[in-house]
Amino acid sequence: NGGSIRVSNGHEILLFHPEEMFLFLMAKCKTGLSNKVLCDLIFGGNATKWSYGYPWLLRYLDIRYDDNLGNQMLARFVDDFPDYYNAINKYVQQTHTQHFSDGTAADYVGLQFLPFDIFGFIDCSLYRINRPFSGPEGDYIGAPRKARYDVAQRSVYTRYKKFHGIKIQSVLLPNGISCLFGPGSARVHDVAGMLDMSGLDLFLFTLQQGRDHIYSLFGDGIYNVNGLHCKLKLFLFR
Repeated sequence: NGGSIRVSNGHEILLFHPEEMFLFLMAKCKTGLSNKVLCDLIFGGNATKWSYGYPWLLRYLDIRYDDNLGNQMLARFVDDFPDYYNAINKYVQQTHTQHFSDGTAADYVGLQFLPFDIFGFIDCSLYRINRPFSGPEGDYIGAPRKARYDVAQRSVYTRYKKFHGIKIQSVLLPNGISCLFGPGSARVHDVAGMLDMSGLDLFLFTLQQGRDHIYSLFGDGIYNVNGLHCKLKLFLFR
């Protein structure tokens, strides 16, 4: 059917125009509105079909770009790790000027050399979300709270930030490209949670086997030496 995307609902084939599906995805991500509200305000038609079309699109993107967004993406750049190290080393040796709000400025002399053999940086970001399973179970007076609301809300609540949210782990390379892992619950630890679940240490350990020089990632204070686990493990096994 003329370039339409065909999605099965188990009984029939639903047709979606690729441009409409893309616009629906953008509107959904931007507004966070339900399928019904988006159809009533913008797209028209029956919202039921989007309960099949929208999940299909998410699965399609997840499968197609898995090697571009996840740890596997780093394998495409492993030969450039020495160049990334040199770029970072050159940057940290530069003198930087910081300008203050009162009109003054101060120069900060760079390092003499980069003390770690790193090729990029790792960090986790928190994003606030709406409280899950909030509101009553039904639209009537005396309706009970939704089942398992307590478990659902606790599962994404972080006492550190005092809100419900999700956490995404990012690896940033000097060329501006990053790989991602997540989202996970905001309540899990950056290292004992996200880093361990991502398997990034083991992936870098395997990826750099047999190479003359081993490079690692650098993280903020919460990572301590964990960002260098890959290097420590490699020396340990030699």
